[in-house]
Amino acid sequence: LVDGDDVAWELPLPIGGIMTRAELPEAARWERELSRHLGARGYAFHDPFFTLLFLSADFLPAVRLSPLGVWDVKAARVLLPSHPR
Repeated sequence: LVDGDDVAWELPLPIGGIMTRAELPEAARWERELSRHLGARGYAFHDPFFTLLFLSADFLPAVRLSPLGVWDVKAARVLLPSHPR
């Protein structure tokens, strides 16, 4: 979670960039932490991971998040490239 130039919260996902090796109780704690950080910044929805999955669903015709950056699905082009850290 990046807020301005500050990395406010981070979750390493070592398995393909989508999964953790942690046990379920620890992963659930991380989800609660992320929800708390997002809520403090105005995120009003219940499940942040569903939002992230939806935003990356490149089969839906709109702007999506992808490893390349912000992707325009209809035009098949990158609108805003990602920046590796």
